[in-house]
Amino acid sequence: MNMKKYISTIIVIALLAGGLTSCINDESSLGDKELPQLKIKGSGDTMPVYNFNLGETCTIEPQISYTGGDEKGLKYTWSIGPYEEGVKGKMEEAGNKKVLTYKFPKGGTYYAHLVVTDGKVGQTADYQININRSFEQGYMIVSKDAEGKGNLSFIKTLTPEEVAEGKEPVIIQHCLEQMNEDISEDNLLNCVLGSVTWPKPLTRVIVCMKDRCYFVDPNTLTIISEMKFTEVFPGFSADFFIPDAYSPYAYSKTMKKYVHLDLTYMFPYEYSYYKGYPFEDFYLCKYSSWGRIQNMTLFADYTENKVATFNAYGGNNYFPSTGDLLIGKTIISTFLGTEMNPANYATPVYILAQDETHILLYKNDKSSNMDPAKFTSQQLEKTGKWAVPPQGARFEPSPKYHRYFYHIGSRIYVFLSEGGFKLPEKERYAIDFGEDEEITFISTDAGKEKLFVGTFDKRSRKGNFYIFNNADVSPDKQGSIRPEEVYKGCAERIINIIYKPRI
Repeated sequence: MNMKKYISTIIVIALLAGGLTSCINDESSLGDKELPQLKIKGSGDTMPVYNFNLGETCTIEPQISYTGGDEKGLKYTWSIGPYEEGVKGKMEEAGNKKVLTYKFPKGGTYYAHLVVTDGKVGQTADYQININRSFEQGYMIVSKDAEGKGNLSFIKTLTPEEVAEGKEPVIIQHCLEQMNEDISEDNLLNCVLGSVTWPKPLTRVIVCMKDRCYFVDPNTLTIISEMKFTEVFPGFSADFFIPDAYSPYAYSKTMKKYVHLDLTYMFPYEYSYYKGYPFEDFYLCKYSSWGRIQNMTLFADYTENKVATFNAYGGNNYFPSTGDLLIGKTIISTFLGTEMNPANYATPVYILAQDETHILLYKNDKSSNMDPAKFTSQQLEKTGKWAVPPQGARFEPSPKYHRYFYHIGSRIYVFLSEGGFKLPEKERYAIDFGEDEEITFISTDAGKEKLFVGTFDKRSRKGNFYIFNNADVSPDKQGSIRPEEVYKGCAERIINIIYKPRI
């Protein structure tokens, strides 16, 4: 190697090691050969800016101009680091391909540093990457496809500023899989919020599968703890997962066993008070107490025709039930009054049932006392004109307007519990989604007085999500009720919707 060529090679190596901001002048040459020309668009002082949502794959394809050589010989090195208040933090290598593909674990502002070289010349470029904190606040939707495989969707609520800017809602399907490697949603059962107040206030986001559950970070949905139900009962497979006010639990119909979860220390266990009390359905009922929305579970046994509540101070009977009250009847549904009575600190319990000739509504003013003698009843003669829901129908309350919502097929009906007992007639519905949509889920955000409706679109074979104002949902406004928000095709067949606030 002659001296001139040797010195030129040393200079190139030094420039490559020193940052490569503009490694070789366009007019440079190596000995008697012209050096290849390498440029990256946007490699100046101002970084190009890319915006992505948390959970999405960040993809950046640099625009590279390369002449005088074989592009197949180019080598790429991507590095990622935090970028806070204009200061670049420590980098970590993120890839060695031309196109960067990377998933960020949390929201924030980052930068990507690209080094491109063929061994003779090199060039660098930096890119600013803004990762939107997609999961901080919004709706979580549990759904299943035709094969029964789960899909956990998240819809980020837009700020007033984002709405004014005309931004589209961020919908991320299969978000648990998106944020966690090697995790499947196939056996997804439910997603709930669990809260405790002692020893300190704490809210958990819990994603339940058939054989285990995950506690996930509320802002990133990354898994922070895994609990296997099979560690409590080998072979356990859950059919229900209930975010009970006392502590959430999974229930297996086959084993007739419960697995409870400790929210504070995150471990599964068998709660002895529930042992030996099997049920077929679990009604998580909402009611207003001193201006706050509370939950309480009512337990239904359709075979024995009994409804029960849980009483931790019940001595030998932790599940007082209706006993023989409903013998000869068929339970349709059960629910609580919309508000606690401040005079006796009690919340009424209702049971809707039927026999061969009548539809009956039973009421007990104290849900904590299921003594059959404490129930009163009213009845309607079966004439075929009443909108009678199927067994297991949920009556979702609106405490402010003292009404309930339930659905049959594609229609939503309004039920008034006060005054004389009367179900609405079949044509006195409030909302009808038409023959192409089937309602699969309804629930109320009782605190905000909103009605959540999940439908299955028979044309697209996808799930749609609607939000209505409870004040608007009335048969008197039939045909003119419009949803406040609509999210089409955001899920599969919807079985649960919850609102996740900032936690």
